[in-house]
Amino acid sequence: MKIKVGRISYYDDFRCLCGDCPDNCCHGWSIPLDDEALRRFRAEKGLFGLRLRLSIHGKENKVFAPLSLRCPHLGMDGLCRLQKKCGEDFLAEVCKEYPRSRMNYGPAAEFHLDLSCIHAASLFLHNRSTQEMIVKEAECSCELYGNNDDEEYFGRLQILRDGLISALREAGREGKEALDEALRRMDTGLRRIQDELLIHGSCSDWELKDEAGDLRLFPLPIRVLNDMMSSCFYEDWLKYSTPFLYKLCRLYYKRFDRLDYRKGAEELQRLFDKHVGEKGVSASVFADHAASLLYRRFLFSYEDYSPHLKLSDSVICINLVLLFTLLWAERYGTTGEPELAHIISVVERRIFHNEYARKDLLACLSEESRAERRKNS
Repeated sequence: MKIKVGRISYYDDFRCLCGDCPDNCCHGWSIPLDDEALRRFRAEKGLFGLRLRLSIHGKENKVFAPLSLRCPHLGMDGLCRLQKKCGEDFLAEVCKEYPRSRMNYGPAAEFHLDLSCIHAASLFLHNRSTQEMIVKEAECSCELYGNNDDEEYFGRLQILRDGLISALREAGREGKEALDEALRRMDTGLRRIQDELLIHGSCSDWELKDEAGDLRLFPLPIRVLNDMMSSCFYEDWLKYSTPFLYKLCRLYYKRFDRLDYRKGAEELQRLFDKHVGEKGVSASVFADHAASLLYRRFLFSYEDYSPHLKLSDSVICINLVLLFTLLWAERYGTTGEPELAHIISVVERRIFHNEYARKDLLACLSEESRAERRKNS
């Protein structure tokens, strides 16, 4: 059966950099093994089969690199020994597919690139001003995501997402103050919509109003960023699993750790004014990144009825990318596209591929938001 299948406009441009990748995905996280791959691996004979089986670990014996270090089959040349010996079809499904993401919602399907891959993040930056969904009628064999069959609700989500993305991109072109205003207005509107969905199972009014919350969202207040950096987002173990993110975190601690809230807020504002705008990184970069996150993650609300939560994910992500961009530019004079792609990739990897870190970050933002609403009620 044919359905509408959307692809992000640069989806087909992706080609794995293999040994030329500056931050290989074969280290830094556990590599899950699907059942078909496990059957192939366990059927291998001889010394090769023994080595292969000894490399499988985890509670259910279904992962490579359980401590999120280097995959045991990654060669010194940056290439996969399994692929070199047996071909791509021999690999686990995640190794063949990453960073491609295919989501079948039922009424429609969408194909995206996960920006936790540094090359996918580079493609996003090259194409950010023209990113869009290219939709065609096609067969889709992807496994169905969730079990919701309310097509009217799905259509509402698509329309809402398109409006949010359009507003973000327009605000980004206008500048950093306009982007903050747009995010605060979206935050207020989506919280209302989400409350209605969770209480009543439907929403009577999908229009976003002009009302904007009082909590600044671009950039977040320094006290929120401090709480986030004190959460499990940062761990000493990053030194081994994600060295570039560890380096970025150390830049933060070196600059902000000894400052009180007032001095920290002044320093953050100074860096923001100096490095974001006409003479630094354009606000439109962060607006387009937020739009990319909504493209990829907003329709997950079809299953869990949490559109406001998806916006919160985006706010957290672009603020941490912003923070590290400011720190890098202050330390090294500028943040070029290669460094920015690397920052985006390691931040997205840490947030969206580590549920503990994501929950901690959301708790920091939620607590500040609740405190702000109590203060103004």
